Amino acid sequence: MVERDAELAIVDEALDQLTGPGPDAGGALLAFSGPAGLGKTTLLAELRRRAHARSCTVLAARGGEQEQSQPFHVARQLIQPQLAGTSEQELRAALGGWYSIVGPALGLCAPEQGPPPDPQGLRDGLDWVLTHLVVKRAPVTLVLDDAHWADPESLSWLAAFAPRAEHLPLLLVVAYRPDELPAHADAFRTLPGRAGQAPLPLAPLTPAAVAALVREALGDHADDAFCKEAWAVTTGNPFEAVELTAKVRGRGLRPVEENAPQLADLAAAQRGSGLVARLERLGPSTVRFAWACAVLGTAIPQDIAARAPPSAPRRPRAPPHACGTPASCRPPGPPPTTNPRPGWSSSTPSSPPPSTGPSPTLCASPCTGRPRRPSSTPASAPPRPPATCWRPTPRTTPGSCAPCARPPGRTSAPEPPTPPAASSPAPCASHPTSTNEPPYCTNWAAPLS
Repeated sequence: MVERDAELAIVDEALDQLTGPGPDAGGALLAFSGPAGLGKTTLLAELRRRAHARSCTVLAARGGEQEQSQPFHVARQLIQPQLAGTSEQELRAALGGWYSIVGPALGLCAPEQGPPPDPQGLRDGLDWVLTHLVVKRAPVTLVLDDAHWADPESLSWLAAFAPRAEHLPLLLVVAYRPDELPAHADAFRTLPGRAGQAPLPLAPLTPAAVAALVREALGDHADDAFCKEAWAVTTGNPFEAVELTAKVRGRGLRPVEENAPQLADLAAAQRGSGLVARLERLGPSTVRFAWACAVLGTAIPQDIAARAPPSAPRRPRAPPHACGTPASCRPPGPPPTTNPRPGWSSSTPSSPPPSTGPSPTLCASPCTGRPRRPSSTPASAPPRPPATCWRPTPRTTPGSCAPCARPPGRTSAPEPPTPPAASSPAPCASHPTSTNEPPYCTNWAAPLS
């Protein structure tokens, strides 16, 4: 372990007091705190190893983010392994009158019929069981890691029991993230002070310590500038420093100054969704502040970053097409080659010939649905086939008949014309008004005047 000599010296002193002879022997409480990745779990693992070396009975548990809703989950981890190998008769003899109360909570027996036990009575039973174990298997070291994720029932029980540690052959050690302690852990937050101890915060590593980690993993030839940049992007976090060196080794980067700028991207990638999840747990105001810092940079006044909008800006809704159809579009493609409308013969071309007039303007996105039908269209009119949406350039065709007044280059049939008024020009000879002819133009080759 790097730069943890002071913490290990405190651990050795507490273990010596626990296992030493004389009237000064006794238990104590140690509380290590710090953000994620500063080495709390590694420190507790070393503590357990040294406790085993001194012939201590070790009770270990760890809080879990997914197990916070399971009552007494941490208490089961601590006590159940010590009693799981005994028979029911031995359990009844060991627990006495607490068997039916404590046994179901620790998962040692099935609950009996009837109302659940009183919470205070259950905590009293757990106190008796733990005290019984400490006296019989002394000296005992109880280690709880990630206490900020412990279930509320176990956390409140341990907070009430911890002051007894100094009167028993028990060393109680906890590690937690102070900024992630839940609201129900107020008693646990003030536990070290009530027990006459002070929390032991873990400090980030210095640039020299990070350089030692980098050179140990990548070689003694690592440049000073490379090592300094590794410390800067990891902020002295031991876990992130170790992970960063592993990524550098996996990428095959040489630890030289010219590759130092790539460390920032590698460090950001290794944090991944874990950083996002921690930000979201801190609330929407923290997330908005992080957005502002990501856009404006970290060297900005806090009052400016605090002016971030209350929510992410809404994306404006896409406007409708010029033809009036909704904005649900498909990839552009050729127009349909068949038209099911009545009156079209097999000799009718499926697309208009090239026009010499002004070219039509294609919409931004081809439409999938049919163009919107005017309200004057009869309900009995046959539906038009889907077609690429064209927005014709306005033009006037003086002298053309009413049925021929269609935009050039249109791939679908024009709208049915309204009946001509008395003052309207008469249809041309190529478009008789017989009912055998469709009420729209089918002669694509007819020239436009």
